[in-house]
Amino acid sequence: MIQTNNIKFLLPLLLLAACTGEPKDDGTSLPPPLYQQPQTIPANPKGGYAVNPVTGDSIQPIVNTLGDTLITGVPIQAQGKRINPDSVAKPKVVKTPPLSSLKKYNAQPNRFKVPENLPTFPVDQSKLIKKTVPVVAKGDTTHYILNRYGQKVPTGVPIP
Repeated sequence: MIQTNNIKFLLPLLLLAACTGEPKDDGTSLPPPLYQQPQTIPANPKGGYAVNPVTGDSIQPIVNTLGDTLITGVPIQAQGKRINPDSVAKPKVVKTPPLSSLKKYNAQPNRFKVPENLPTFPVDQSKLIKKTVPVVAKGDTTHYILNRYGQKVPTGVPIP
């Protein structure tokens, strides 16, 4: 009979023995590729290449001045050429008016200065709606009023 002390060593040993087997791979089963393999198409500089076989849309290959078809994804050599500065049109010189004749525009047209003498309007106290709130006892935690900021409003005290 197996003792309970040996069971805690037997289970991990059985798990390790189950995981030590070598996978059977004959080398022919490869995972499928993530992307389609690139296709090699013979060059057709005159007729172009069919992009969509259903609609027959085609693109023309890029051919350089030497008649070679450019391969995409491969850097090409660029050869510089010296030119005579006299063969280029002269730049035009534009005269700007003096700064004093320029008009000034407000870059922030929606900003206005607050006038110093703001008009005041008298308030008719008799037309204001006044609501009275009953006084809540100081120890009463079941009745209280919150303002729109979530702060407790003291009751029985006039609030401007």
